[in-house]
Amino acid sequence: MTFRAKQPSTPRHRSTHDQEARQKLYVTIGFIAVIAAAIGILIAAVAVSYYNDHLQSVVTVDGQDVSRDAYVKRAEIELFRVTEAEKRVREALAAGEVSQENANTQLQQLSQQRDGVGQTALDGLVDEILLAKYAAEEGVSASDADIEAALVKEASRPELRKTYAIFVRPEVDAGQDFPTPEQSAAAKATAERALAELEGGADFGAVAAKYSTDISKENGGLYGTLADTNPTDTAWVKALFALPDDGTTEVIEGADCTYRIGRVTEITPAREDPAFRSAVEQGPGLEAYKAALVGRVLRDKLDEQLVAAATKSPVEQVRAYEIMVDAGGTEEEARAAHILYSPKDDPGGASQLADDDPAWAAAKAEADAAVAKLQATPADQRDVAFADLAKAQSDDTSSGINGGDLGWFTRGTMVEEFGTAVFDGNHAVGDIIGPVKSQFGYHVIRYDGKRPPADQRAAALLLAAREPGADFQALARESSDGLEASKGGDLGWVAPGQSRDQKVDDILFKLKPGEISEGLQLADGYHIYKAGEKEVRPLTPEQINKIGLYAFDAWYTAKKAGATIEEHYDALSGL
Repeated sequence: MTFRAKQPSTPRHRSTHDQEARQKLYVTIGFIAVIAAAIGILIAAVAVSYYNDHLQSVVTVDGQDVSRDAYVKRAEIELFRVTEAEKRVREALAAGEVSQENANTQLQQLSQQRDGVGQTALDGLVDEILLAKYAAEEGVSASDADIEAALVKEASRPELRKTYAIFVRPEVDAGQDFPTPEQSAAAKATAERALAELEGGADFGAVAAKYSTDISKENGGLYGTLADTNPTDTAWVKALFALPDDGTTEVIEGADCTYRIGRVTEITPAREDPAFRSAVEQGPGLEAYKAALVGRVLRDKLDEQLVAAATKSPVEQVRAYEIMVDAGGTEEEARAAHILYSPKDDPGGASQLADDDPAWAAAKAEADAAVAKLQATPADQRDVAFADLAKAQSDDTSSGINGGDLGWFTRGTMVEEFGTAVFDGNHAVGDIIGPVKSQFGYHVIRYDGKRPPADQRAAALLLAAREPGADFQALARESSDGLEASKGGDLGWVAPGQSRDQKVDDILFKLKPGEISEGLQLADGYHIYKAGEKEVRPLTPEQINKIGLYAFDAWYTAKKAGATIEEHYDALSGL
């Protein structure tokens, strides 16, 4: 047998066609991978964009996030509410239910609300979350019937009452903020005479012209058509809405020391606006609108529950006394009165006139004449003469009605020329300064004194009140800026919840009789309290009213202070 050596096999070479096919495959796979990556990036970008535009949190409340979508929807609802309110004001004006002046004031307030709808929406969402949490703790809930009732109320135009008024504002001495007890008593006696004449059948307009200090006396006493939300005076408005048609209130002392009488001559019942629900559906949407009402329903139900608990009677009360120093920061303060003589009697248009306009010279001549008259008046009669001139001639009608009195102020709150004239130089109380020219006209100024900054005065008064043998009530009469200064700071009997700020209760009810508190700084100034005797006493109607006004806010403010609220400003940008 013959063996042959085996020849090595020749390797096979791939064809050019196979290589090209493989290259195309790899390219295709790579291209697909790139496209897939691009699509993935695009999807991620879209997802991030969608999240940022719709789901990103604008605020976190106790760990619960509020999305941009929820915020935008709530802002739309708040804007709708403002628009509807503006429409109702214009309709009331057209129907003669409100005066032009009243309508302008309301529209200006609504314009400010329109500018602030973003913050209103954010605050509303925060409150909604917190109220839901706190209401659940209190066993309070909002049923579908509650929400429907709230919607009907919001869709309804409020009850309106055509009102005539007589206001008797007490006289106030020059340089003082509040009337003396004698001045208050005189004003009350005048108001009671007016009421007696009305009860005797006298014409309301004639009695108003005779006794009222309000400008409405020039129109027969017609004050306007009021809703129960009118801010004039809470007790007076409440009394008006308790009257029958053609009813007249008693004499009511207001929080501003003014005595008021009101008569209702026409009542327009509340009525639902049939177009409101349709407008909601075409606007923000009915379900979204109802959802936004949940917080309001919970607030109202909590308020009712809290007031019922807070007004149980009798309760321990404290006889309290107060020395109050108005908020004024750390700047020196001055007090003055002025009579303004404006070119053409127009303070707002004075700055538009050229310096050589004859109206400026005419205004200066009037001011010079007033200065000459006042300086020729005996010193003991000058304050009365100044007040009479201010009421009769001043183009600043807001201070003119008060005899020109501007109260206490800091340099920076006045125009530069006025501030310089009052604060610079050595003036004695009662000095007449000027005329001083400003952008508004010529000011004839009566200098009424200076005092240290509010914080220094409060510290000094606290030290004085704690001096052995100090007379707290005498200090209050002499130095307090409070409403009760003329009564020695006597606040009367104070019940828990009667004060606007819970901090006041916390201080008053921890003091022992005769003890004096540390100074308490609140938004309106500095307060020093002294506790008198303590008794268990029934609540008066006035106390119940005050407790009802403050109960919810005091409770909610304390609860909300413990919440964790974090606004995300980046998420809010661009909204």
